[in-house]
Amino acid sequence: MRERNRVLVHTAVFLMLEVLVQGDTPVDCVFGGSCVLPCCFQANNDTLLHWNKVNGKNVQVHSYYDELDQLGHQDPLYKGRTSLFHDQISGGNVSLRLARVNLQDQGRYLCYTSPDLEIYLNLTVRAPVTRVDIRLVNNTVTCQSGGIYPRPQLTWTVSSRPATVLQNTTEVHEDDRGLYDISGSLRTVYNDTESTYSCSVQNEHSARKATIRLHPPMQSAPRSEVLLPCDASGLDDITWTFNHNQTILRRQAGQEEVVETEWQQHVRNLSESGSLLLYVTSSAQSEGTYRCTLRNADEEDVTHIELKILEDPVEADGDGTSGPQSSTLLLPPELPAAGQATSSTIAPSSETLPAAADGEGTSGLPSLLPLELPAGTATSSTTSSPPASSSETLPAGLETSSPPAPSSETQPAAGATAVLRS
Repeated sequence: MRERNRVLVHTAVFLMLEVLVQGDTPVDCVFGGSCVLPCCFQANNDTLLHWNKVNGKNVQVHSYYDELDQLGHQDPLYKGRTSLFHDQISGGNVSLRLARVNLQDQGRYLCYTSPDLEIYLNLTVRAPVTRVDIRLVNNTVTCQSGGIYPRPQLTWTVSSRPATVLQNTTEVHEDDRGLYDISGSLRTVYNDTESTYSCSVQNEHSARKATIRLHPPMQSAPRSEVLLPCDASGLDDITWTFNHNQTILRRQAGQEEVVETEWQQHVRNLSESGSLLLYVTSSAQSEGTYRCTLRNADEEDVTHIELKILEDPVEADGDGTSGPQSSTLLLPPELPAAGQATSSTIAPSSETLPAAADGEGTSGLPSLLPLELPAGTATSSTTSSPPASSSETLPAGLETSSPPAPSSETQPAAGATAVLRS
């Protein structure tokens, strides 16, 4: 009989503990923020309150009696972080506000008030995924996020390319606060300018996704305007950046765009769709990676654009013509008459002109140089290549200010544009 009573007592205690555990009030707190642990009782004139943490041992969190906070025995972990709603205590509200929540605050709490009212709460802490950064550098797409709890996972989605051509790596690290940083990378085996990559970081409490769309590379002449495309699709939170770390401008919902000071002379317009009209100067200042980032509640969408600035044209001597890329040959319509002086200037060019063929010169616009001039015609020749000696004998009566190039025929330097003047 005595043994049976002992079993019944133990069973009753176990059931009471189970009810207490199952009846704990869940409290969900965000890391670094403030959190309220609710507790109410029947108000009386002599309030006695103790808040304790009861994980294995009792830790005094906050006490109140004699109409004053009593913090002489408060655990150092909670100093300066707890408070009550003093103006509501007389009405029975003795909830505890806990500031700067950290992972050590997790556990079971007891709110005790006289006469013999006990309320148990179970506090959990989470650090949600607030941002995911995705970018492309040297054919490697990287994705990273940090300050997360509990431990997160990272997954990839790639459109228009099979996953078999990708190399995937993921790393997770725990910092000194107990939070997790996660990073992943996809390395492609080709120069990809068409795919769309999506990276998702999630745990049981939160998730966030980032997508990068690779726009075909663009080119622009220096000192000109270029339109960088972006489709905001109705989103108002848009940010343009240069080379990943320089902010150009940002526009948020209900606000005008804010242009950074160093970019104010370059930004011409930001369209409703998010496209950026930009004035570019030189390759040293304007060439690089431009990113349009759109954000909403749980996703970021990035348009990645590589912009190349073409080389500046080279100004020609004297006459204002330009162009290392020009191979235009400018000649007078007719050669001068015999005995009339002629000067010849050879300017640099990006194309190689063929050597002149032997024979008589013709009027109009010849395409071969040099031309055989009538006897008695004096010439002056300047070339972009250094003079060199030659054993070839010049025609009778022809004079030159520089020695001919070492060749069986006199011809302009490779890649020259010629202008003959009478």
